[in-house]
Amino acid sequence: TRRGSLEQLREDMLKTGAFKFVEYNTLEKEASFPAADAEKQWHHRTISSDLAWDYTVGNNDVIVAVCDSGVQVDHEDMKGRVMPGWSLIENRADNTTTTAHGTFVGGLIAAHVGNDLGGAGIASGVRILPLRISNSNGSATMKLITDCIKMAADKGAKVINVSFTGIESKIVQEAGKYAADKGALLVYAAGNQGKNRSVSSYPDYPNVFAVGATNASDKRWTYR
Repeated sequence: TRRGSLEQLREDMLKTGAFKFVEYNTLEKEASFPAADAEKQWHHRTISSDLAWDYTVGNNDVIVAVCDSGVQVDHEDMKGRVMPGWSLIENRADNTTTTAHGTFVGGLIAAHVGNDLGGAGIASGVRILPLRISNSNGSATMKLITDCIKMAADKGAKVINVSFTGIESKIVQEAGKYAADKGALLVYAAGNQGKNRSVSSYPDYPNVFAVGATNASDKRWTYR
């Protein structure tokens, strides 16, 4: 690379004044989740889902994009909720999955309420737009992630979910602004490592809704 290092190249690019910022196209991982408890689903009690459901469970006009590993289109708990998907990796229409992660995320959002199958999504009336960006190892480049955010906004998604690491990247904030300008809300995982949690190290992002996690005792969940 120029002058022997990528960092030198990055600094040289910044010095030209032609760039707002220059970042590496990093490799990000799916945000892991605790083992699901289909019977208790304590999170609904913690966030008072039942009170929200008195007002709405979402509706068919609302599209929630899931930038992930794909969502199982024929899953019995999301029948009629999963739209035709797209793979940004192969750049083609595709409803296959690379890992179960995206289906898990989609179920948390839109699994049917009250159908005795066990799962209950927070907004079972919305439609899920699966946009596949991760490989079989659960990884995706930052460029794929931000391209996915922009594609989701262009396709009319009102909410865009990204359950990957990498929220601290400036390019995520730029993608969030792009989504906001299109009328969409970017929801991004805070990450599993617990490092992005203080006011000093984790400032507010005007166009990115960061989401952390708690356990059944409503204490900060610790990734192990």
